[in-house]
Amino acid sequence: MAYRHFIWDFDGTLYDTYQSIISAAGLALDDMGIPYPDQGDLIRMAKSTLRGAFVQLAGKDRVEDLLARYFIHAGEKGITDFAPYPGGQEALEMVVDAGGANYLYTHRNHQAVEALERDGLAHLFRDFITYEADFPDKPAPDALLWLAGQHGLDPRECVMVGDRMIDLEGKTPAWPRPCLTRRGTSPRRRFPSPSKA
Repeated sequence: MAYRHFIWDFDGTLYDTYQSIISAAGLALDDMGIPYPDQGDLIRMAKSTLRGAFVQLAGKDRVEDLLARYFIHAGEKGITDFAPYPGGQEALEMVVDAGGANYLYTHRNHQAVEALERDGLAHLFRDFITYEADFPDKPAPDALLWLAGQHGLDPRECVMVGDRMIDLEGKTPAWPRPCLTRRGTSPRRRFPSPSKA
């Protein structure tokens, strides 16, 4: 069966945003007087979920305050530093040209869609799920189940594309096939093809 529906993560998959995340996180930690960890440690923590990283740093009783401060600083920074990865546009176009569809599923807020619009990529997506949709965090399948129901998707024709294990883990047969992208010293990332995935 061919894969027709590609569900993309945003941060670290389509866009290089981790330095922006680290900067806003640092400001939020400063606001609360929480010691700033080594930058590499913070990036590794954020590769699970930002909430998970903040629980480790601030504790469960202070995590909501830290997240709120993070979102204030991230909002102030805006999308100026968000840069699409090379090859992303071509991969999105390849899906559409082959008769498939792209969807965005991210924990990031509306800034993800704003960046796609700024860079002329939003038209390559059929739908967007962002933080504002208020679904449980990945890897909970709620957002994917909603997406499948909303668009009549056959999960066997879906691929989830992301750079973190939470983008790929699922506890339900409805979770689509995973495709992990890599950064840094890993081999050059290749996007899946609708005809070869």
